[in-house]
Amino acid sequence: MTDSIKEPDWKILSTFGMPINIVEKGKPEISYGEVFLNIISASQILTENRSNKDYNRHYDAFKAMLLALKIHYPSKYFEIENKTGSDLNDLFDLNNISGRDIKLQRISLSQISDFFKTSP
Repeated sequence: MTDSIKEPDWKILSTFGMPINIVEKGKPEISYGEVFLNIISASQILTENRSNKDYNRHYDAFKAMLLALKIHYPSKYFEIENKTGSDLNDLFDLNNISGRDIKLQRISLSQISDFFKTSP
């Protein structure tokens, strides 16, 4: 972790739809604003730590979440991309999709759609 960028709250991202197992009883109430800020932070952390093997699972899960947003919620995806000021498509290699990416994306989409159905 770098001094300039705060580590994202992976629990919030997991609750939103990042397909990574974080064991916690009950689903915390989160707002899209919290999710948005943590997505921005995660994109920075994962970009800076791409070669760090400790972040491989996070990278794959984050990629799947971005893919789900890009395909099914493009306005949210482009809002995130504009805020980061980066080409997330290139940074997270969204044009190079494996079977594993598709499997994770489907898990992510299920959670994301539930989030948007229940959020105000």
